Amino acid sequence: MTRTTTRSKGRLHGAQAPAELVPAVLLWHTVKARSRRVRSAARRREAGAISTELALVVIALVALAGIVLAAITALGKRTAAKVTGL
Repeated sequence: MTRTTTRSKGRLHGAQAPAELVPAVLLWHTVKARSRRVRSAARRREAGAISTELALVVIALVALAGIVLAAITALGKRTAAKVTGL
């Protein structure tokens, strides 16, 4: 069996890992890589959801501003009509 040495944090040097650990090490790296991809995808989805919510809020504010502007315009026209006697 090959002698193993450890580095900081107790990691095995790749070339010196015993043969019976190789499948476990490969599986570990595969699982870590998958969880990293899953977290990354979740982060992207969350960022997309936030930008979608922000877009909806902006659309609602623009619509509200349009309604307020239309109401002010209509009120102004009515007032102008009263003043001019039409």
